[in-house]
Amino acid sequence: MEALSETAKLIMDVFKDVKVGKNGSLLAQILLNKKNGWNRDNQDNFGQALKELEGAGYIREGKNGLILTEKGYNYLYPNDKRF
Repeated sequence: MEALSETAKLIMDVFKDVKVGKNGSLLAQILLNKKNGWNRDNQDNFGQALKELEGAGYIREGKNGLILTEKGYNYLYPNDKRF
């Protein structure tokens, strides 16, 4: 498991908070609203953290937002044995 930056972890927490499932979508507006409550460093690192998560295969771009990949889902829920 790759170590993620603090900002990347915050982004992944948003997926978990809104209960996005495997291959589910997170609307960009929800993520941007959450981002506005973060400290300045995390806000400044937002774009780089998105690239980090995409590069790691945890998320991908979708039509209306970001898609949580199977790898990203397994990162968030490592003990989920349903699948």
